[in-house]
Amino acid sequence: MRSRGKLSPTGRSVSMLCAGALFVSLWLTALAAAETGHPIGTYVIRFATTTTIQLADTPTGDSAYGRVSSRKRGCRAGRAVTLISDPGGSGNRDAYVELGTVHSAADGAWTIPIAAGIKPADRYFALIRPKRLRKTPNHAYNCGGWTTSSIGG
Repeated sequence: MRSRGKLSPTGRSVSMLCAGALFVSLWLTALAAAETGHPIGTYVIRFATTTTIQLADTPTGDSAYGRVSSRKRGCRAGRAVTLISDPGGSGNRDAYVELGTVHSAADGAWTIPIAAGIKPADRYFALIRPKRLRKTPNHAYNCGGWTTSSIGG
């Protein structure tokens, strides 16, 4: 007969294993929450966002222009768009040059002047960073970021 109140060696091992598994599970959940920046239980809603880029070589000055697109209006208007140049089209991120940043208009349109002019050997691309629209205790509404394909000068 088994005595009451005492665990057998096997029962202690199982209890320790369960306690260890619970600890690891809680630790991993807290780590995931810290990495995403959202508290545990927060549902994140992300709206896809893209942008286009074209180059304009005009007598009044060179520029890059495009339009931010998203099904969510708040993800189109007021987005910070950064124009980046890859000198010589090398693909070396250390050589990238930030040419300017503007905020998109209500319809998502943006234009950035290229003061030094468009250089034929360079590649150009536009970058928009993710944006938080709204946060409630249980939901985070975010606009996605996007980097265009590079285009030649």
